[in-house]
Amino acid sequence: MVSASASKAAVSTDVEEAVERFISLCRERGLSVTPQRLALYRALVSTSSHPTPERLFEDVRSQMPTLSLATVYKAIETFKEMGVIREIRVPDDHRMRLDGDVSEHHHLICVRCHQVVDLREGLADEPLLPEQAMQGFRILGYSLQFNGVCPGCDATG
Repeated sequence: MVSASASKAAVSTDVEEAVERFISLCRERGLSVTPQRLALYRALVSTSSHPTPERLFEDVRSQMPTLSLATVYKAIETFKEMGVIREIRVPDDHRMRLDGDVSEHHHLICVRCHQVVDLREGLADEPLLPEQAMQGFRILGYSLQFNGVCPGCDATG
Protein backbone atom coordinates (compact mmCIF):
# COMPACT_ATOMS: atom_id res chain seq x y z
CA MET A 1 0.00 0.00 0.00
CA VAL A 2 1.32 3.46 -0.95
CA SER A 3 1.33 6.10 1.77
CA ALA A 4 -0.50 9.40 1.24
CA SER A 5 2.77 11.35 1.36
CA ALA A 6 4.37 9.06 -1.26
CA SER A 7 1.29 9.43 -3.48
CA LYS A 8 1.33 13.23 -3.10
CA ALA A 9 5.06 13.30 -3.95
CA ALA A 10 4.43 11.24 -7.11
CA VAL A 11 1.67 13.64 -8.22
CA SER A 12 3.95 16.61 -7.52
CA THR A 13 6.72 15.01 -9.60
CA ASP A 14 4.25 14.33 -12.44
CA VAL A 15 3.12 17.97 -12.38
CA GLU A 16 6.70 19.26 -12.42
CA GLU A 17 7.59 16.94 -15.32
CA ALA A 18 4.54 18.17 -17.26
CA VAL A 19 5.53 21.78 -16.57
CA GLU A 20 9.09 21.11 -17.80
CA ARG A 21 7.72 19.54 -21.01
CA PHE A 22 5.43 22.56 -21.42
CA ILE A 23 8.36 24.99 -21.06
CA SER A 24 10.37 23.03 -23.63
CA LEU A 25 7.45 22.96 -26.06
CA CYS A 26 6.90 26.71 -25.68
CA ARG A 27 10.56 27.35 -26.46
CA GLU A 28 10.48 24.98 -29.46
CA ARG A 29 7.53 26.92 -30.85
CA GLY A 30 9.04 30.32 -30.12
CA LEU A 31 6.44 31.17 -27.48
CA SER A 32 7.25 33.22 -24.41
CA VAL A 33 7.17 31.31 -21.14
CA THR A 34 5.26 33.95 -19.19
CA PRO A 35 4.39 33.73 -15.49
CA GLN A 36 0.70 33.74 -16.49
CA ARG A 37 1.05 30.81 -18.89
CA LEU A 38 3.06 28.85 -16.33
CA ALA A 39 0.58 29.47 -13.52
CA LEU A 40 -2.42 28.59 -15.70
CA TYR A 41 -0.82 25.46 -17.11
CA ARG A 42 0.37 24.32 -13.68
CA ALA A 43 -3.15 24.78 -12.30
CA LEU A 44 -4.63 22.71 -15.15
CA VAL A 45 -2.23 19.79 -14.80
CA SER A 46 -2.59 19.85 -11.01
CA THR A 47 -6.32 19.15 -10.97
CA SER A 48 -8.66 16.41 -12.14
CA SER A 49 -11.75 18.63 -11.74
CA HIS A 50 -11.96 19.78 -15.40
CA PRO A 51 -12.49 23.46 -14.55
CA THR A 52 -14.24 26.08 -16.64
CA PRO A 53 -12.09 29.00 -17.79
CA GLU A 54 -13.81 31.14 -15.16
CA ARG A 55 -12.98 28.64 -12.38
CA LEU A 56 -9.39 28.48 -13.60
CA PHE A 57 -9.27 32.29 -13.57
CA GLU A 58 -10.53 32.41 -9.97
CA ASP A 59 -8.08 29.73 -8.83
CA VAL A 60 -5.01 31.38 -10.39
CA ARG A 61 -6.03 34.96 -9.64
CA SER A 62 -5.64 34.24 -5.92
CA GLN A 63 -1.88 33.86 -6.61
CA MET A 64 -1.72 36.42 -9.41
CA PRO A 65 -4.15 39.33 -8.70
CA THR A 66 -3.37 41.19 -11.94
CA LEU A 67 -4.44 38.24 -14.13
CA SER A 68 -7.30 39.05 -16.52
CA LEU A 69 -9.98 36.72 -17.86
CA ALA A 70 -8.95 37.74 -21.40
CA THR A 71 -5.42 36.46 -20.67
CA VAL A 72 -6.90 33.17 -19.46
CA TYR A 73 -8.88 32.71 -22.69
CA LYS A 74 -5.87 33.62 -24.85
CA ALA A 75 -3.72 31.13 -22.96
CA ILE A 76 -6.37 28.41 -23.32
CA GLU A 77 -6.42 28.89 -27.10
CA THR A 78 -2.62 28.72 -27.19
CA PHE A 79 -2.62 25.58 -25.01
CA LYS A 80 -5.19 23.90 -27.28
CA GLU A 81 -3.14 24.77 -30.39
CA MET A 82 -0.06 23.31 -28.67
CA GLY A 83 -1.98 20.13 -27.83
CA VAL A 84 -1.24 20.35 -24.10
CA ILE A 85 -4.88 20.57 -22.97
CA ARG A 86 -8.23 19.32 -24.26
CA GLU A 87 -11.58 21.03 -24.35
CA ILE A 88 -14.55 19.03 -23.10
CA ARG A 89 -18.12 19.87 -24.05
CA VAL A 90 -20.78 18.95 -21.51
CA PRO A 91 -24.35 18.38 -22.73
CA ASP A 92 -26.76 21.21 -21.87
CA ASP A 93 -23.94 23.33 -20.47
CA HIS A 94 -22.66 26.16 -22.64
CA ARG A 95 -19.42 26.50 -20.66
CA MET A 96 -16.15 25.06 -21.87
CA ARG A 97 -14.47 22.55 -19.55
CA LEU A 98 -10.73 21.99 -19.60
CA ASP A 99 -8.64 18.86 -19.23
CA GLY A 100 -4.93 19.23 -18.53
CA ASP A 101 -4.47 15.48 -18.96
CA VAL A 102 -4.01 14.76 -22.65
CA SER A 103 -3.18 11.09 -22.14
CA GLU A 104 -5.59 8.59 -23.69
CA HIS A 105 -8.65 8.45 -21.47
CA HIS A 106 -12.39 8.90 -21.59
CA HIS A 107 -15.00 10.77 -19.53
CA LEU A 108 -18.13 10.14 -17.52
CA ILE A 109 -20.32 13.27 -17.45
CA CYS A 110 -23.31 13.93 -15.22
CA VAL A 111 -26.06 15.59 -17.25
CA ARG A 112 -27.52 17.18 -14.09
CA CYS A 113 -24.61 18.69 -12.13
CA HIS A 114 -22.14 18.63 -15.06
CA GLN A 115 -19.45 16.81 -13.09
CA VAL A 116 -16.73 15.36 -15.36
CA VAL A 117 -14.86 12.25 -14.21
CA ASP A 118 -11.89 10.63 -15.94
CA LEU A 119 -12.41 7.05 -17.05
CA ARG A 120 -9.27 5.03 -17.69
CA GLU A 121 -10.18 1.40 -17.16
CA GLY A 122 -12.51 -1.13 -18.69
CA LEU A 123 -12.32 0.03 -22.31
CA ALA A 124 -10.41 -1.40 -25.24
CA ASP A 125 -7.24 0.39 -26.23
CA GLU A 126 -8.33 0.43 -29.87
CA PRO A 127 -11.71 1.63 -31.11
CA LEU A 128 -13.97 -1.15 -32.33
CA LEU A 129 -14.63 0.42 -35.71
CA PRO A 130 -15.09 -1.86 -38.70
CA GLU A 131 -12.73 -1.17 -41.61
CA GLN A 132 -15.61 -0.40 -44.00
CA ALA A 133 -17.03 2.21 -41.56
CA MET A 134 -13.74 4.15 -41.55
CA GLN A 135 -14.27 5.28 -45.18
CA GLY A 136 -10.55 5.55 -45.80
CA PHE A 137 -9.79 7.53 -42.64
CA ARG A 138 -6.59 6.84 -40.74
CA ILE A 139 -7.53 7.10 -37.06
CA LEU A 140 -5.10 9.27 -35.07
CA GLY A 141 -6.94 9.18 -31.76
CA TYR A 142 -10.34 9.01 -30.19
CA SER A 143 -12.14 9.65 -26.94
CA LEU A 144 -15.44 8.46 -25.59
CA GLN A 145 -17.83 10.53 -23.52
CA PHE A 146 -20.48 8.75 -21.49
CA ASN A 147 -23.37 10.93 -20.38
CA GLY A 148 -25.40 9.88 -17.35
CA VAL A 149 -26.40 10.77 -13.83
CA CYS A 150 -23.81 10.70 -11.02
CA PRO A 151 -24.58 8.94 -7.72
CA GLY A 152 -25.07 12.25 -5.88
CA CYS A 153 -27.65 13.50 -8.36
CA ASP A 154 -29.27 10.08 -8.65
CA ALA A 155 -29.80 9.95 -4.87
CA THR A 156 -31.61 13.32 -4.90
CA GLY A 157 -33.99 12.12 -7.61
